Amino acid sequence: MNKILIVDDDQEFIAAFSTFLTGHGFAVLKAYDATLAMKFARKEAIDLMVLDLGLPAGGGQFVLRNVRKFESMAQLPIIVSTANVAEGIRDEVLGMGANDFIAKPYDLEALLEMIKAYLDPKTPDPQPPPGI
Repeated sequence: MNKILIVDDDQEFIAAFSTFLTGHGFAVLKAYDATLAMKFARKEAIDLMVLDLGLPAGGGQFVLRNVRKFESMAQLPIIVSTANVAEGIRDEVLGMGANDFIAKPYDLEALLEMIKAYLDPKTPDPQPPPGI
């Protein structure tokens, strides 16, 4: 079972999103600030992070920069979700190491498809046996 860390200061959103994800077979960890997010990132084996930028105790950019410093999390898929749609924010977070970006409000099904794409990448087409 894939484990997803949701990092967002909106506790109602986290509760609803957690229920949605567990209903789709994912294990979920919840962090409401940057400090708790870093604690989970260091101590838990997570498969993907959904990270809000507007967090207390350091902000999402702090989490993103620091998670990428750990060799064990260099390949961790991180999807940034934020209501901050200022010009250039998408490019900024992608440049900091995020794998993807989705602006709030968003459709949960769209985010689920994004998550699935990172956790269950398409396998290449099988190659025919030699001589065929």
